[in-house]
Amino acid sequence: MKKSSLLHIALAAVLCGCPHVEDTSVQADMPEAVYDEKTKTLTVTGTEGYGDMTFPEGSGTASLITVYDDAFTLQASGPLLRDAGIVSAEDLGSFLSDTDSSLQFLKEYLRDNAGGPCGEDTGIPVIISIEGDDFGFRKEEDAVTLNTGGSVIHTEFLYLLSLAAKKSTGWEQMGYAWYLGTCIDPYSHLLHTLKVSDKEPYYHLCLQAGADLTDPRPADIRIINDAVSRIAFEKGLTHWGSRCESYPVTDEPVYRRVKLDRAREQDRKLSAFMAASFLAWLDEQHGFEKVSLFCFGHKTFEEAFGADFGSTYEDWKAYIIAEYPMDQ
Repeated sequence: MKKSSLLHIALAAVLCGCPHVEDTSVQADMPEAVYDEKTKTLTVTGTEGYGDMTFPEGSGTASLITVYDDAFTLQASGPLLRDAGIVSAEDLGSFLSDTDSSLQFLKEYLRDNAGGPCGEDTGIPVIISIEGDDFGFRKEEDAVTLNTGGSVIHTEFLYLLSLAAKKSTGWEQMGYAWYLGTCIDPYSHLLHTLKVSDKEPYYHLCLQAGADLTDPRPADIRIINDAVSRIAFEKGLTHWGSRCESYPVTDEPVYRRVKLDRAREQDRKLSAFMAASFLAWLDEQHGFEKVSLFCFGHKTFEEAFGADFGSTYEDWKAYIIAEYPMDQ
């Protein structure tokens, strides 16, 4: 993302309330930011170049931020963004740039690799809401609305879940969203926030496998998911870590759309991170198109991978145990 002296001008205007300095060198196609003092609403229109945006005076304290982009429409609470650390022109520009790049990347990746039926809904407009406590998505014919519950890091996850989820959300939809949203998408917001403490039981396994835990990229997240799975095989899904690490998918009330007593046995054997690890391995073995056709419900597990779930799960488990030895 481009950085320039304009950014420092914008930062001063936003944080200090200094008079806005006009610069005639700004290109006409730069995103436009308009601030309404009466409603305390900052409105941004554009599709790229967010890192070079300038902001009107006073807009750093906006109560509502609305962004109109080719890839999405964003409605965000200014205080929630600031609470999340988006407090400057540079922060906001980086956040918008990554959001735009991530959604564009995911749509293109699905259209090119997931198989025809799985990319059909990528043209539906996306509305991102960072305003309240609601967490989930609402999919309609003319748009899909992602309610992030005030979080700035789950946009990609909710978007992918909205595409893949059917009447129920099982391990395959949960894992697909985590896998593609963090292990493939290089613009994911989660990449900037994921930190693995040296107190985690899988920390040494990550280092042993060569993961960069200071500035993780998609390949590093893949290793983290694998290492989490290795520990889960030792400890079981007994809630030894976070929900995504060590809770069965059936224990995720936000996403579960079937009653527990009707849940499949498969959904009790995998956490979200384990499911992402399993799908990454299936991708390597069979290709992303088959993984997508299964996760989107267009093929059964056996139709997609030529074997039943149980034996395939055991093959993956053996791979993880061999790749991540505990005695080193």
